[in-house]
Amino acid sequence: MTCQPGESSESEEELSDDKISNAVEINDWVNILDSFDKLNKQLEKAGRVYIKALALLEGSLARALGNKEAKEKMGKSNAQALDTMKRKLKKNNKIYEELIAKYRENQVEDEDQEAGKEESDDGESDIEGKVWGNLVAIVERLDSEFLKSLQGTDPHTKDYVERLRDEPLFMVVAQNVQEYLEQINDFKSAARVALQRVGMVYYKPQEVYRTMRNQTTGETYPESSREFMDNLVSLIFEYGDERTKARAMLYDIYHHTILDEYPATRDLLLTSNLEDEIQSMDLSSKILFHRAMAQLGLCAFRAGLVDEAYECLTELYQSGPVRENLAQCVSHSLYQEKTPEKEKAERRRQMPYHMHINVELLEATHLTCAFLAERPCLRLESKYKHLNPVLKTFRCLVEISERQAFEGPPENVRAHIMAVTRAVKSGACDSFEGVHVKFDFSGKYGIIDTLKESIKEEALRAYLLSYSSCYESIRWDQMAMMVDLDQDSVFSVLIRMRDDDELDFAWDDPTLSVVFRNVEQTRS
Repeated sequence: MTCQPGESSESEEELSDDKISNAVEINDWVNILDSFDKLNKQLEKAGRVYIKALALLEGSLARALGNKEAKEKMGKSNAQALDTMKRKLKKNNKIYEELIAKYRENQVEDEDQEAGKEESDDGESDIEGKVWGNLVAIVERLDSEFLKSLQGTDPHTKDYVERLRDEPLFMVVAQNVQEYLEQINDFKSAARVALQRVGMVYYKPQEVYRTMRNQTTGETYPESSREFMDNLVSLIFEYGDERTKARAMLYDIYHHTILDEYPATRDLLLTSNLEDEIQSMDLSSKILFHRAMAQLGLCAFRAGLVDEAYECLTELYQSGPVRENLAQCVSHSLYQEKTPEKEKAERRRQMPYHMHINVELLEATHLTCAFLAERPCLRLESKYKHLNPVLKTFRCLVEISERQAFEGPPENVRAHIMAVTRAVKSGACDSFEGVHVKFDFSGKYGIIDTLKESIKEEALRAYLLSYSSCYESIRWDQMAMMVDLDQDSVFSVLIRMRDDDELDFAWDDPTLSVVFRNVEQTRS
């Protein structure tokens, strides 16, 4: 697990506190504030250097505020920067109070050890030696370098597969470190290591977890990935800081979704209030939140909960380009220039290929849910066009598709969904055939059959709205045969249309027919 030549030194130089220290010496709070903002943007890779910088800033700020004479001599911009720094640092350091306190304790211990070492060298005392080091930082660095090596390897080669085989080795090291920290009652550090272990497992289905478990010889893991997650997440919730708990919750939500436990996932998301707090989190946590919401939408869709799936995926699609939000590609914009540092930081945040979410499946699910949510607007646009502005995007896609002079065979997900929509609006009843191959879970879940039934019912509604004026009456069995539905489903469709004032008819029980009244139906 090695990094590219020169990469480590550059990142260390970017995160060094030399600039902050120099600015503190000359009481330049404008530069200090600028350096602090830059450091916060690279939070996920800062580690010990970041905590050291926070401790330095906290002490320097206290001294500057206590020196009233120097404060009065400050220029206007410098004084404003000092006040801004006071507010930002107070809010920021609440999350890292424990880490800052621990850093200062370690700093004192290091100084005491150095003093003891000098006395021993002089022959004045003979103290017992002790190995010093930050095991948590080592595990976090191993994890970072492992992901970095995956990012720099072509995922379509054997080298990528060979690198993935090192993952169980990391899990063994992390487990041993966590067990050691628990033995010495350092549970806060153990929670940080547990988070690294959770990050290696949360996206794995049970079959993949079982394979990894079999490769970790000599170590004992629970047979169920869910049990593995529960044990570690419980430890994190008990001893972790706020950021660690939030990330553990997102990992837990993601894992519940891939196990198709939608009710548990929904309850976790609602009780955690993560949707309200996500805007104040760092970029890596936002990416994790988007990944969890994508999987939550797919989970709801597999469970047949189309409205819930549409709500989750709409939130994801409205937040910006999906691939960029999921950290599966580097953003490129003609209207926004990126500095080399920003582009480099963005590349470091990219997800390794084996952790990617199928974006084509996401689009197919989102458009299908949008189609089912758009049904009233497709039938009676003038009546329903004011209901949901969120559906305007889908409606625009339909209008663009209908304006095309020539429509070839569908070649992608969007074209398939648009073809289904046009067919349903025209009353075609076999429009879903051929589209189900786009869904990756057709063999395991019943959602495909449910979608077929829903689209057939919608096709019947569209047909009756379009052509009921051409009929005096029509038999139930004829409608059932026309759309390949049972008579109970046809009866249900007719009842809903009458209740929604979409169709005016009367029952003719002796002939099992529907008699239409002479009311002109309008579709627009």
